[in-house]
Amino acid sequence: MKMHIEAMGVSLLSNDTVNAPDRLEAKLAKIQELGFGAVEVPIHGMNIIVNGRLNTDRLDRYVRLFRQFSLQVTTHAPFEINLFRRGELLKERQVLHAAIEISGALGASA
Repeated sequence: MKMHIEAMGVSLLSNDTVNAPDRLEAKLAKIQELGFGAVEVPIHGMNIIVNGRLNTDRLDRYVRLFRQFSLQVTTHAPFEINLFRRGELLKERQVLHAAIEISGALGASA
């Protein structure tokens, strides 16, 4: 049986590397140098969503950063999203919409 693998990637942890674009740049360079073709980024670690709203200046910085690399990008939704919660889901919806917008801006493919 022959398998087609488009890219193998690395999942980044939500730590101070993802939160700091300068350190993230070095990490992405290493990932690409090692031959990986994709990276999963935890949105909650980027500190782009504050109270359900996007920090567009910070998002723009990440967009410029990811454009420097030929890595495919996928994102991990913020842990705060819980659409099964009872009652008002306004905050969850705001965070979900912001996460979708971030994923699109970064060119997330899956």
